[in-house]
Amino acid sequence: MQKIIHFNESKHSLENSLKKASFILKQKPSAIIFENPKDSFNPNNLSRWEKTTKQHIKKYPWIKADLKIIESIKILKKKQNVLLFNMDAPRKLTSLHEPIVKLQDRFYFDLWNLIRERYMSDCIKKAKQKIKGKILIFCHNSHWKNLRLLLTNKKIDIQKLYFKNSFDKNNHKINSNNNIARTLKKYYSLLKIRL
Repeated sequence: MQKIIHFNESKHSLENSLKKASFILKQKPSAIIFENPKDSFNPNNLSRWEKTTKQHIKKYPWIKADLKIIESIKILKKKQNVLLFNMDAPRKLTSLHEPIVKLQDRFYFDLWNLIRERYMSDCIKKAKQKIKGKILIFCHNSHWKNLRLLLTNKKIDIQKLYFKNSFDKNNHKINSNNNIARTLKKYYSLLKIRL
């Protein structure tokens, strides 16, 4: 029987990653979905993931605990088949966080989140089609709140869900020529999002 289990990825920390590693072994999922950019690395290639993690520990000390996550997955894979997915938008989009925050434009931030969460929900829907058992999803609670709605078949008022504090049709058109606007426009067009 299919069951989706969410684990809050509240922050990148050694402690949180260690909790994730033990949660994997406790839950024994058939699939694990990570809040990583879909083009960052192939999570199913554990030896490559392990090697890359070791190379980046000095720059990002909290990823040291990813080695425990990888170890937990290896232990689990000896007992059962486990599929691994990265569900976030491509890096070109996820890397816009800092520039968007600097802009201090709530509309761009909300649109950025909407696009990312559409990628996430599409990934989860695909995983649900492939997997019969438990699906473990690691993502921040703020994403999970919206993802639960996006995963239903209900008609969702996108403006109310994402732009209640920032949307004004007259003032917010993505027609600026800056790099952030061009990137957001490209991705929201690809996903056929209508505002």
